Amino acid sequence: MMRGRRDVEGFWSAAIKMGVRDARLKTVELTESGEELHEVGNYALRIEPTGAKPFEDKGKYLVIWKRDKDGSWRLHRDIWNSSLPSSK
Repeated sequence: MMRGRRDVEGFWSAAIKMGVRDARLKTVELTESGEELHEVGNYALRIEPTGAKPFEDKGKYLVIWKRDKDGSWRLHRDIWNSSLPSSK
Protein backbone atom coordinates (compact mmCIF):
# COMPACT_ATOMS: atom_id res chain seq x y z
CA MET A 1 0.00 0.00 0.00
CA MET A 2 1.25 3.44 -0.90
CA ARG A 3 0.44 6.56 1.07
CA GLY A 4 1.22 10.12 0.10
CA ARG A 5 2.96 11.92 -2.71
CA ARG A 6 6.40 10.48 -1.95
CA ASP A 7 5.19 6.88 -2.26
CA VAL A 8 3.35 7.59 -5.52
CA GLU A 9 6.36 9.40 -7.00
CA GLY A 10 8.60 6.50 -5.95
CA PHE A 11 6.28 3.95 -7.56
CA TRP A 12 6.12 5.76 -10.91
CA SER A 13 9.85 6.49 -10.87
CA ALA A 14 10.54 2.76 -10.44
CA ALA A 15 7.96 1.90 -13.13
CA ILE A 16 9.68 4.21 -15.61
CA LYS A 17 13.08 2.66 -14.78
CA MET A 18 11.54 -0.79 -15.41
CA GLY A 19 10.41 0.30 -18.88
CA VAL A 20 6.94 1.86 -18.66
CA ARG A 21 6.88 4.32 -21.58
CA ASP A 22 3.21 5.18 -21.99
CA ALA A 23 0.11 5.04 -19.81
CA ARG A 24 -3.41 5.49 -21.16
CA LEU A 25 -6.49 5.66 -18.95
CA LYS A 26 -10.10 5.54 -20.14
CA THR A 27 -12.89 6.32 -17.71
CA VAL A 28 -15.93 4.14 -18.47
CA GLU A 29 -18.09 5.07 -15.48
CA LEU A 30 -18.13 8.02 -13.10
CA THR A 31 -20.64 8.16 -10.25
CA GLU A 32 -20.99 10.90 -7.65
CA SER A 33 -22.21 9.93 -4.19
CA GLY A 34 -22.25 12.86 -1.78
CA GLU A 35 -18.66 13.83 -1.05
CA GLU A 36 -17.23 10.99 -3.17
CA LEU A 37 -16.71 10.24 -6.86
CA HIS A 38 -16.30 6.62 -7.96
CA GLU A 39 -14.33 6.24 -11.20
CA VAL A 40 -14.14 2.91 -13.04
CA GLY A 41 -11.98 2.53 -16.11
CA ASN A 42 -9.53 0.66 -18.27
CA TYR A 43 -5.81 1.24 -18.68
CA ALA A 44 -3.07 0.30 -21.12
CA LEU A 45 0.64 0.52 -20.34
CA ARG A 46 3.34 0.34 -23.02
CA ILE A 47 6.33 -1.39 -21.42
CA GLU A 48 9.78 -1.57 -23.02
CA PRO A 49 12.05 -3.49 -20.61
CA THR A 50 15.78 -3.31 -21.23
CA GLY A 51 16.93 -6.41 -23.10
CA ALA A 52 13.43 -7.81 -23.55
CA LYS A 53 10.61 -7.58 -26.09
CA PRO A 54 8.24 -4.63 -25.58
CA PHE A 55 4.67 -5.49 -24.57
CA GLU A 56 1.41 -3.92 -23.50
CA ASP A 57 -0.30 -4.48 -20.17
CA LYS A 58 -4.04 -3.88 -20.18
CA GLY A 59 -6.31 -3.90 -17.17
CA LYS A 60 -8.98 -2.15 -15.17
CA TYR A 61 -8.99 0.31 -12.30
CA LEU A 62 -11.18 1.84 -9.62
CA VAL A 63 -10.50 5.25 -8.08
CA ILE A 64 -12.37 6.87 -5.21
CA TRP A 65 -12.11 10.66 -5.07
CA LYS A 66 -13.14 12.68 -2.00
CA ARG A 67 -14.08 16.35 -1.88
CA ASP A 68 -11.59 18.40 0.14
CA LYS A 69 -12.46 21.29 2.50
CA ASP A 70 -11.81 23.78 -0.31
CA GLY A 71 -14.19 21.90 -2.66
CA SER A 72 -11.52 20.31 -4.85
CA TRP A 73 -11.43 16.56 -5.53
CA ARG A 74 -8.53 14.58 -4.02
CA LEU A 75 -7.59 11.01 -4.79
CA HIS A 76 -8.57 8.87 -1.79
CA ARG A 77 -8.17 5.26 -3.03
CA ASP A 78 -6.79 3.78 -6.25
CA ILE A 79 -6.62 0.10 -7.19
CA TRP A 80 -5.90 -1.62 -10.49
CA ASN A 81 -5.68 -5.15 -11.81
CA SER A 82 -3.92 -6.43 -14.91
CA SER A 83 -5.84 -8.52 -17.41
CA LEU A 84 -2.66 -10.34 -18.44
CA PRO A 85 -2.40 -13.97 -17.38
CA SER A 86 -0.36 -14.44 -14.22
CA SER A 87 3.19 -15.73 -14.67
CA LYS A 88 4.42 -18.55 -12.47
